[in-house]
Amino acid sequence: MPAILVTFFNVATLDSMDNALNILQSIQLPFALVPLIKFVSDRQILGPFTLPPWQKWFSTIFGCSLFLMNFIIILDGDILPWYIYVLIAIMTCIYGVLIFKAIREPVGPLKIITEEEMEDHEYK
Repeated sequence: MPAILVTFFNVATLDSMDNALNILQSIQLPFALVPLIKFVSDRQILGPFTLPPWQKWFSTIFGCSLFLMNFIIILDGDILPWYIYVLIAIMTCIYGVLIFKAIREPVGPLKIITEEEMEDHEYK
């Protein structure tokens, strides 16, 4: 619904809004894909439904390729002033550290909530 509403504001800027939306989605993608790959690869969480090692490696390589392609899209286009490239380099370093932290974060087993805990915390 929000995307449809945006189309009615200004049709002339729709193309640039679409590009901005694609860039934002590509920035957010690793923060969804990295935990997903970690969870489906952890035997403590999924037990017998865990991904086989070859699928884990395939999804990791595919995800890294996707991240790289999205990064190249950001830099593709017009030549920018030097300070914009410095800003992009700083933000890329911060972004890389955050993704690395997400990759290194340990995954623990899920906690099973008992009936007493559900009544105490009103999960129902």
